[in-house]
Amino acid sequence: MQNVIQYIGDSMHIINYDIEDTTIFINEDYLDLKSIDDEDLSSVLKELILKLNTIYKLELKGYYKMLIFHHEMLGSFLQLHRIDDLEFSRCLIDLKITIFLDSTIYIKTDDFDLLTKGDIYLHQKFLYQNLSCFSKEELLKIIENVDFVYGEEALEVKSYPKIKKDKCPL
Repeated sequence: MQNVIQYIGDSMHIINYDIEDTTIFINEDYLDLKSIDDEDLSSVLKELILKLNTIYKLELKGYYKMLIFHHEMLGSFLQLHRIDDLEFSRCLIDLKITIFLDSTIYIKTDDFDLLTKGDIYLHQKFLYQNLSCFSKEELLKIIENVDFVYGEEALEVKSYPKIKKDKCPL
């Protein structure tokens, strides 16, 4: 499963941290993207990153391309890729933001019992199922034991062989 290096309450956690590439998960209850005006979004996200820098002594500074993969039921995955760090002090960050609202996000697991009704895809030893197949209650029961696939990797999932729940080869 994913390597969570920082845990920040139930609201968010840093999945991967590297000065050049960082992924942060933010719970829908903590950051509701649909309730933030477009003009305010950049400043809200900058404040969030600077807060994380201060609390956890991260070194996120510079000009970043930020991709946000948002699912209304789950929350948002923020992928930051540093483009440039010239002329930025420790307290400055600038963002080029692209938001994918209602992104297709898949559950990734090797435990067949965690899945529900709906299409299931198999690739190598992992099973994938669209997050939309789950109710919020079902998701809360399994969230600690699965990974999430989004972005370019999610586009590949549909090309994997589809299996029936009662015919799992694992």
